[in-house]
Amino acid sequence: MMLTSEGHLTSHPAVRDLGEGLKLSSVFQEGIVSPNDLDLVMSDGLGLRYAFIGPLETMHLNAEGIVSYCDRYSDGMKRVLKTFGPVPEFSGATAEKVNQDMCMKVPDDPEHLAARRQWRDDCLKRLAKLKQKEQPQ
Repeated sequence: MMLTSEGHLTSHPAVRDLGEGLKLSSVFQEGIVSPNDLDLVMSDGLGLRYAFIGPLETMHLNAEGIVSYCDRYSDGMKRVLKTFGPVPEFSGATAEKVNQDMCMKVPDDPEHLAARRQWRDDCLKRLAKLKQKEQPQ
């Protein structure tokens, strides 16, 4: 993988997702959606798909190739992208609200964090084995 000016290629999608998640502070504060809901959208939605194929292959398969996908959906994607606005602050009320919800799921003391990290790592190992087994020949 190539290095970029601001870190590894693999960190850019993660930072994008984190930033967009924190931009949702108004919907968190208004109770429209919770931080847990956002995590579920990613872990039980896109995350499952992206465990096996990336966003470009997803686009490719959701139409008759990338060009077809772009022809169909580029106007809508551009409208959504225009709503992204400025870079969010990674502090203050938004960070506190997200932290509060996440601590309900996993308390932020070292013992609970270590146990959840171990669970995550074990899941990723099992998923990697499954992916290896399920790769097309």
